[in-house]
Amino acid sequence: MASKRTDIDRLFLYDPGEYVMRKQAEYFAGRSGKHAKAPIRGIKDVVNALSPYSQLKWLHFNTHGMPGKIYFERSPNTITVGNLHALCESNKALGDNARILFHGCNIGESGAGSDFITVCGRYLLKEHGGFVGASTGMMFAGFFSLFGLSDQTYRYWGKLRIYQFDKLGDVIRQIAR
Repeated sequence: MASKRTDIDRLFLYDPGEYVMRKQAEYFAGRSGKHAKAPIRGIKDVVNALSPYSQLKWLHFNTHGMPGKIYFERSPNTITVGNLHALCESNKALGDNARILFHGCNIGESGAGSDFITVCGRYLLKEHGGFVGASTGMMFAGFFSLFGLSDQTYRYWGKLRIYQFDKLGDVIRQIAR
């Protein structure tokens, strides 16, 4: 079995069907040798994108969304609570106290958004602990800096729901709604 890459801190997953998201991915990945990017169009692409890595500190999803759901431009695939179980083994890509951000309109909104964040954290942060944040309203272009989720200077406009998880994959507290 090939060894996992530990030289990358931050992975930027984006919708390749969206011009602005592709440009943001180029900006993000070009900032440091410790940043990488990968296009995704569904849950299988997320699993494949995470598989080469170990000890990621930060995972950023830049996609379209609606409450409790990620969708993609020019693709019929979606990511929902119903298929997040495919990420069970992908938690090995993350390091302790990792940060995960879903940067797409309304993903964290309502009970469906809360469930999405909770299930995602349960699968991806088990054994590591950390934070999952998702937008609760319309998102406008940019990266952000909040609770250590990012150190980017490019700004966004929107609201977030952020949960902290322990190493069992359970929610410790809600930081922002």
